[in-house]
Amino acid sequence: KKLWSYLDLSKNADPHFTYDSVLRNVQLEQISIDCSALLVDECQDLTRCQVDWFIQQASLHKKQVFFVGDVNQSIYGFRGAKSTNITELEKRHVDKVHLIDRQLT
Repeated sequence: KKLWSYLDLSKNADPHFTYDSVLRNVQLEQISIDCSALLVDECQDLTRCQVDWFIQQASLHKKQVFFVGDVNQSIYGFRGAKSTNITELEKRHVDKVHLIDRQLT
């Protein structure tokens, strides 16, 4: 509910907010999602900000986070998504983060 309130870009909200800037504010307030696990499909299309938020859910709030993606695909590069974010996940060694690489053949 609190997360949704940040996304309510009414006439009083700053029109320059992007989805990532809203998410960064949520991250700074360390808001936790009420669940025990998160499944992130198509993770190759995440921005660094989105990856950081999921990592925060795992490390700070003890959520299991499962990332599913294919490093050979990425169609959202125009908004900052990088398939290398998947390989960066492996390097961060965060407990409770699981990477499932599903390459299309």
